[in-house]
Amino acid sequence: MGGIWSWDTSRQSPSLDGCRRKLERAKHHIKNIIADEKCFLDSCGYRFRRDHQGEPPWLILTVEEVNLPQVPEQFSIVAGEAIYQLRTTLDHLIFELIRSQEHDPTRDNSWPILTQENMPVFERKARGVSPSALKRIKSLQPYQMGSRYEEHTLWRLRELNDWDKHNFVVRTFLAAHHGIEIEWTDDTDRPRMFSESRDQEIKLGDKFCLGPGIGISPETEVDIKTKSFIVFEDIAGLHPEPIGTTLDELADKVAEIVESFSDEFSV
Repeated sequence: MGGIWSWDTSRQSPSLDGCRRKLERAKHHIKNIIADEKCFLDSCGYRFRRDHQGEPPWLILTVEEVNLPQVPEQFSIVAGEAIYQLRTTLDHLIFELIRSQEHDPTRDNSWPILTQENMPVFERKARGVSPSALKRIKSLQPYQMGSRYEEHTLWRLRELNDWDKHNFVVRTFLAAHHGIEIEWTDDTDRPRMFSESRDQEIKLGDKFCLGPGIGISPETEVDIKTKSFIVFEDIAGLHPEPIGTTLDELADKVAEIVESFSDEFSV
């Protein structure tokens, strides 16, 4: 009977290859989320009643019907997988940086993401990397932004990753619509657009009013579009925005960080 075959990754030369593979997997998830998000939001919608008042007339749009189906839990599951891949890419990076110095990583090593300066914790997590890498990692800490650390991309990534361990990261039953765009062609055949954003979701009975003198008569055809979002839970200082956009930003930042350490692996 043969023995158990295993692959010892320590035999491989230190490199960024593993980090790049994890990033590719995260981006695959994000691409799928963006496509699925568009399809889902296309199934959501509103029916508006159109009225005209005054002379020249005002256009008044009143929300008469709201169709917001439940957001499938799959969005949260796939988003969580992408977030996990992005977060662990940084931990893999630390391990490779340590191995590039011919040291053995330990369970204490991981990529630090700190909101306040704590050198004992920072040094324990990053112990074994080169002085130049240590300096660069320190410059990437959220606490470098002071009281604005919640705006830091890595802090957002950490909070989303921690939240996903125990909860859904997406507001599972909410497709948030925070405004409308109206497009039409005026009397001179010039394309026109009106846009209104709101902090609150559009609800039944809400009204949008376009003043007179902008070229909309009762006969004018208008194209009404809602500004639609599937948003993360109210964590990590995230504003309501498409989850795909947020994940794209996180992936771009992690990719930028990974590639910034390529000189640590130069022969």
